[in-house]
Amino acid sequence: MSNIEPTSTIPPPVPTIPCAVIDLNITRFRSLGSITSLEAEISNDPVFLNPDGSLAQTSNITVDKQTGSVHVTSDCPVRIVFNIINQPYVLVGVAWATSEIPRSTGASTFPDVKMLRDKYIAAPFDDPQPGGSSLDIMDIATDPGYYDYVLMIQSENSSEIGVFDPGMENDPNR
Repeated sequence: MSNIEPTSTIPPPVPTIPCAVIDLNITRFRSLGSITSLEAEISNDPVFLNPDGSLAQTSNITVDKQTGSVHVTSDCPVRIVFNIINQPYVLVGVAWATSEIPRSTGASTFPDVKMLRDKYIAAPFDDPQPGGSSLDIMDIATDPGYYDYVLMIQSENSSEIGVFDPGMENDPNR
């Protein structure tokens, strides 16, 4: 009989495309059904990484620290990583809204979403760190337009779910 205990560690994502890492600070939690979404602020200067994982000097991804809105001026895929660190909240998903017909859930523009519920991705991409949660979204970035999407966030204290709407604009021809 072995004394080895199973582990459930997930290897950190390997950056193969440009990436922005954004840390969120929840300033006011409001659950779904409230008149407005929860309030959050960007608590760091977003970190931008080259495909090899090194820090980028310039980026084709910009982030408005006041609204959390992400603007992508790339004509190739990028990754956006949202973190919540050392707060009683957990990132639990992402959802898209569209007025287009036929309806879309964002699967073609945002085909790859990874989530770590009990760790967060620190930059540059070392092992995931305890004490937070992380949501890693790949944006194909080839379709110009403004995308409405929300990050779903759960309160560890009440189990209620709230949403944060940062918005994303793809402008590949800029």
